[in-house]
Amino acid sequence: MAVLTEYQWPGNVRELKRVCEQLILTAPLPVLRREDVLQVVRPAATGLGPANYDFNRGLAELVNEFEAQIIQKSPLHAERY
Repeated sequence: MAVLTEYQWPGNVRELKRVCEQLILTAPLPVLRREDVLQVVRPAATGLGPANYDFNRGLAELVNEFEAQIIQKSPLHAERY
């Protein structure tokens, strides 16, 4: 909450909506952590930043891409190939 309340919101409510949508798609846990919010609100300042997601592609395509990335990074996947 501190990160969200301290942020200046130059894009006003539209930017807040975009940030919330990105957090829904990219946060790894059901509870938002400070670093999750910082990744979306100030990616350049944190050096973290989410992968370059194109949020216009739709949820299904983004989920498929995310799942493929997780599978490729899995230690079980590396052992097979």
